[in-house]
Amino acid sequence: LHPAGMTRNSTSDATARLQEAEAKRELSRQLKQALKAPEAGRSAEEAALLAANPEAVARHQSAMNRTAARKLQEEANAMEVEEDAAGLQQKVVRLAELLRAAKHAVVYTGAGVSTSASIPDYRGPQGIWTLSKKGAHNASSAAKADMMGMAFVEAQPTPTHMGLAALTARGLVKSVVSQNVDGLHLRP
Repeated sequence: LHPAGMTRNSTSDATARLQEAEAKRELSRQLKQALKAPEAGRSAEEAALLAANPEAVARHQSAMNRTAARKLQEEANAMEVEEDAAGLQQKVVRLAELLRAAKHAVVYTGAGVSTSASIPDYRGPQGIWTLSKKGAHNASSAAKADMMGMAFVEAQPTPTHMGLAALTARGLVKSVVSQNVDGLHLRP
């Protein structure tokens, strides 16, 4: 018997499985590297590797396409949109109609309500997580917490916060549910 009660055969089987798994990982790494290179810039060795593994290439290419599509969608989602005055006016009128007709209007808010109060959001174009992901925000977690704390203390309610408070006071909005921890919608 070998260590840990393994027989010579089970040890060699385990070793073979580990070697096979490592070979698959190495092949995958090489395929990814070859696929990232422009087709015209691939070496003969890379071209041969890709040609010899069509199924794996298809899987990797599909995964790369999904990743690229997801990144494009994330960028599109992060873009801020500004309405033209006429379109905004129509939406305001419609919102007022809906609020007057509602029995129990509830407003659900997020970080966008407080960004104009100089409180950074997390996922927006200049958000803490967005910048961290891009490597542009190198502050430590403690420094980020301090920055957020300072922003909370110094921040003043925005017209949006004041509008929500007024709508609540008039009974047009029954409740405000907020993801924000700044409490600006509660300040007078």
